[in-house]
Amino acid sequence: MQDNDNINKFLAIEDTEEILTFTVPELDMPLWLYIRFPFFSNFPQKWSVVETTYPPYPTKRTFLRHLPELLSPWPKRDIWFISDLQKNYYKNIDNKYFDIYFEPLANIFPGDSLYISRSIYASRLLKKPELEYKFIQSASILCQKISSCCISKLCYLEANNLMEFVQNRIYSLFGMHLHQDLRKYFMDRLLRQVSYEYMQYKFYKLLFRYRKPKILFITDPILGKLALIKLAKEYGITTVEFQHGTSGLVSVGYNWANTLRQSKRVRSHVVDYFLTYGDFWNNRFQLPCELYPVGNPWFSTQCKRHVTEGRAILFCLSTSFAIYPDLIRDLAAAFPDRRIIVRPHPNHRQAFLSSDVAGVEGISVDEETDVYTTFSQAEIVIGDISTSLMEALALGKRVYSLRSSQAEKYFSNLDVSFFSDAPELINLINDATSGRIPQTQRDALFCTDWEKNYTTFITQLLAN
Repeated sequence: MQDNDNINKFLAIEDTEEILTFTVPELDMPLWLYIRFPFFSNFPQKWSVVETTYPPYPTKRTFLRHLPELLSPWPKRDIWFISDLQKNYYKNIDNKYFDIYFEPLANIFPGDSLYISRSIYASRLLKKPELEYKFIQSASILCQKISSCCISKLCYLEANNLMEFVQNRIYSLFGMHLHQDLRKYFMDRLLRQVSYEYMQYKFYKLLFRYRKPKILFITDPILGKLALIKLAKEYGITTVEFQHGTSGLVSVGYNWANTLRQSKRVRSHVVDYFLTYGDFWNNRFQLPCELYPVGNPWFSTQCKRHVTEGRAILFCLSTSFAIYPDLIRDLAAAFPDRRIIVRPHPNHRQAFLSSDVAGVEGISVDEETDVYTTFSQAEIVIGDISTSLMEALALGKRVYSLRSSQAEKYFSNLDVSFFSDAPELINLINDATSGRIPQTQRDALFCTDWEKNYTTFITQLLAN
């Protein structure tokens, strides 16, 4: 990811209620809320992130295979977890797939919870007898197939007017022109998302007439999944998002301009609650909803299971690889008695395999689905911006981050050790007192007693 310190400056583009006046005519939903995340992620220039690639879209056979489960009777449950998690984000524990975000929560109230998977790239191996599951990929495929027919001329006109407004605002604020190719990219992406969300709205409206929960958890809805939120609010359903990852202050999706954060119109299209890992995170997400600290169930469970501390050096990579081949070679030469483990980001494994890092001799490429298993082998963890580094800090590992203004912002308010090159990093590692944060900071990263916190939160909602 390229350095993007100016994102707060560019949030001025959306710091006006006027940007919300361009809507999906059929549903009166602000078009800007669909496009703000991809817009800021690609403006003022496209970030240097290798695009994630997925398998070809499913065939008719896939649609028919999932259809019986969609049409079979649905159990009555008060708490629904609608997951868009892909298979490469599951953990494999004792040959069982596990969703570390929603399954721990669902297992607290198993008799009241229903886990719904709608990701095309999910796996049915996730199912377990103690919890009710529904796989509704057929609905997702159907919505995708027929969505292209659902854009009205009026909606197209509204979308075009929004892009014209944004273009003029960019010029008036910064004297910059939005390149025509970039404008077309945003316009095309906006229309695809709106048409798909429109069909999702129609599907869930039919579903809610048959079955509906009292509480609805959704994967990453704040990033532009508006239709289900709007519909849930129409049916009086409380909507919730659970924190995924630790990007916080450097995430464009989770930091909004003040005007939108305070807008009643925006609040009617975003979740009611955003559950965080702990109090530390509550001032790192600038969101138009209520933040509620619960804890990190997966961290709490795994830090107790994997207590062994080896001597390996673990590199947790994100999306940037250029500096790491030489850095790894220098560290291997400086510490020949230490094993070097390299862990690519699960969503960028293909990019890693084609990078120069994968060709470095003597490294061990981490194949574990659970980073905590790998943590138990390592004393030192190195990277730049990664959730794994935050978890390693909380575990008490010696953590070192490649210095950049983006990384310094990411780790702000934590006493993290930064390095600029191999000699500086080697000197830091040789200083046995470096690399760790104080215990008070470790404790602040993740709440204790997450089960109690979650139980209290759900019990209060169900009582209302």
